[in-house]
Amino acid sequence: MTPSTRVIVLAAGKGTRMKSELPKVLSPLAGRPLIEYAVASARQLDPERIVLVVGHGAEQVRAACGAGVEYVMQEPQLGTGHAVQQALPHVAGFDGDVVITYGDMPLLAGATLERLRAARRAAGCACTVLTAHRDPPPAFGRVVRDASGRFVRIVEDRDCSAEQRRITEVNIGVYCCQAPALVAALGRLRNDNAQGEYYLTDVLELMVAAGERVETVVVDDIEQTLGVNSAAELAQVESALSRRG
Repeated sequence: MTPSTRVIVLAAGKGTRMKSELPKVLSPLAGRPLIEYAVASARQLDPERIVLVVGHGAEQVRAACGAGVEYVMQEPQLGTGHAVQQALPHVAGFDGDVVITYGDMPLLAGATLERLRAARRAAGCACTVLTAHRDPPPAFGRVVRDASGRFVRIVEDRDCSAEQRRITEVNIGVYCCQAPALVAALGRLRNDNAQGEYYLTDVLELMVAAGERVETVVVDDIEQTLGVNSAAELAQVESALSRRG
């Protein structure tokens, strides 16, 4: 029997750089709020649940998205790992796939999420991570591998050594996890870093430390990975969307 899927969409950000009163995920793109694109892509997985993690402007986001999804509140906002922890009641005791994606990445295709899920199932691993090869690399987390090429961890750009900063495989931040492995790792997550935040990337290192395997899926279509954090980035995404028809 094929395992079922639940999707967590992170949508709690304020979007300060958007310089708008709207919550970032409600910023309009071709007449639709950003979050609609993310939910539409998630629906292509035919999940039994879609859970939106909301925060800033939560009531506005609820009003825009309606009753077809479930909601959890992240307040205060203490990082991406903390955001997913808020959704734990929706995945505890579940044994299928948990796909984690973002409300501000509107070009990410459902077919790409499906590739990520199919790769996790085929490998039988704890998690698959969406990555891209960029040279020169942007200020994203770098994928660190051991001498045999196996995934070890993700190091955030600000924490990279000079050697790690030259790594061209970067983390896009979208994941498909086996639910029990995700729940176990989230329970061990700590915030002992300069920002005092709980990072979702640390979950992957915790999985590896527990003897689990993490694999990567490379996306070649870089435009799919564009996130929206400013009005300029929204314009860039709108231009890409119009080219795609």
